Amino acid sequence: MMMAPHPDDESLASGLLLQQAVAAGAKVRMVYATDGDDNPWPQRLIERRWKIDDLHRQRWGRRRRREAIAALRMLGLDATDARFLGLPDQGLTRILLTEFQDTVLRIARIVRDWSPTHLVLPSLAETHPDHSALALLVRYALRERLLQGSSIIQWTYMVHGNLRKFAEGAIRPRQNKGGTDRKRAAIACHETQLKISRRRFMSYATRPECFRPLTADMLPAGRVDVRWFRANDGSIFLRIRSALTPPSAARSVVYFVGRDKAGGVQTCIIRLPTRGTRVQVTDCSKGHRVALAKNRRVPFGVEILLPSHCFTASQPIFVRNNQRSVFLRESGWIEIPPLSPQAEVGISSVDATALEGANSYH
Repeated sequence: MMMAPHPDDESLASGLLLQQAVAAGAKVRMVYATDGDDNPWPQRLIERRWKIDDLHRQRWGRRRRREAIAALRMLGLDATDARFLGLPDQGLTRILLTEFQDTVLRIARIVRDWSPTHLVLPSLAETHPDHSALALLVRYALRERLLQGSSIIQWTYMVHGNLRKFAEGAIRPRQNKGGTDRKRAAIACHETQLKISRRRFMSYATRPECFRPLTADMLPAGRVDVRWFRANDGSIFLRIRSALTPPSAARSVVYFVGRDKAGGVQTCIIRLPTRGTRVQVTDCSKGHRVALAKNRRVPFGVEILLPSHCFTASQPIFVRNNQRSVFLRESGWIEIPPLSPQAEVGISSVDATALEGANSYH
């Protein structure tokens, strides 16, 4: 089973893998989270209309579904192998933050009912927000009771992001001329996407496909440098620096997903001010204040000290900086593992300077 955020990701990310799975006699199920219907610029060019309403988007989504089915046929599959969830295109981050539980249970039931031996999903480090949000939704779905005890082998892929880093230690399906030609033909089925981005899309035909085990998906997420540690009391120190531009007041937003002290999932947002050392941590789904965090600006970034009562220390926390870079984001989601009971401090990419900076808050 492959989880794809949009029609076209099946060909770009796994055109070779799908062909080889079919050739080996495997049954394959493609699950598309969205119809790719919120794609206005190609639609404006192709349909020669400026204003696009809901009916136009729905028609565009149906067209993209047909393109996906045509691409699957090129890869050896057919329409019965596809399932479309119809979630909002360009809106999976909102679904993750505000409609978390219903969507996670829906995904868990789909996985349970089909019962795949292998599950292929996007990487957390994807810089397209729909890709990284789906990655996190599927990760939580795999932890639901419906799937406890399952022995699904899980792999991640990357379409947008630092592929060079992602490829380190990844497996690569073998590549030959016949497979590459069929992958190219599958990509060509997505005619709506080639109107603006033909050269970029066609370049995926020869780009190596890489898949990493889900357990090895903790990667640098895009063009930001994130340093962190979890203190013994459960508080979390973050230093987020952009490789491109300093964060502006209008765009400085940080999202958090984790579990609260009662074990429930909690999604939070911090909107960073240009001045002041305290900032509100807000529950994304209910809108109420969860806590007050401490923050301060540093060159090309910000430091945040999140109090211990926001999230339980026994579960991972996922963090994403929301600063935009063209139509993507500068980062995907970064996983902060649970605080180890054997260690005084849980360490990721943290140095003495970061520790000194955190100590200065107290």
